[in-house]
Amino acid sequence: YGGLGILGLIVAVLCFAVVRNPVLIQNDESGSPEDTRRVISGYTLSQALRTKLFYSILMAAVCGGFTYSALLPQVYPHLVINGISEGTAALAVTVFATCGMFGKFVLGAFSDKYGPRLALIIDLVGQSVFVCLMVYAGKEIPLWLVIPFMGFFLGAFGALYQLIVMESFGVRYFGSIMGVVAVASAIPSFTGPVLAGLSYDSTGAYGLAFFATGIIFAIGALSLAVAGQPITDPEDLVVEF
Repeated sequence: YGGLGILGLIVAVLCFAVVRNPVLIQNDESGSPEDTRRVISGYTLSQALRTKLFYSILMAAVCGGFTYSALLPQVYPHLVINGISEGTAALAVTVFATCGMFGKFVLGAFSDKYGPRLALIIDLVGQSVFVCLMVYAGKEIPLWLVIPFMGFFLGAFGALYQLIVMESFGVRYFGSIMGVVAVASAIPSFTGPVLAGLSYDSTGAYGLAFFATGIIFAIGALSLAVAGQPITDPEDLVVEF
């Protein structure tokens, strides 16, 4: 923990020293470079709250948030309960996290080409399928067939639900809109552990919690699939400064 704290301080210093807003440069008619005003666009928070799409994204973010509270902390004990040795279970968690990094990259690149909404729908469906298969990992289903894919889809979620907010509502008021989404995402933070605890107390395992989480993921994917588009394109809401 001390080492992680030191790394956090190093990153904070680097961000302060290195990160800057880019200055847009374009050539004038003579070919000489000149500064241009920075252009940003997007919905205000009040405008976003009046769209159906906002609540679909909010639902998807809340449903997807259960991956961090009802699933992720229970992966190791669940595997041990399934008869996996502690050493193998620890290795599986490492593979789980490593595949999560690949998930961020692959589905992030996919979202650049096909849009974050489709990418997030695929991600939530993937999580729904593999969290249910996770119940049988190490028993009826080979451990290494489930763990990499579950980690892949789980890891991508954190990046994708922010990208869909940016694509749908622009960046002008991204902070306030994302803040509301983040507050709502606190719901799974306190209900997910309760769900997992009730499952263990009643059955001695986490299978029921995993199945319930799979249903929740599917609901999140469905909410995005039936969502409409914003009434106004965020690019039409432009401010120059």
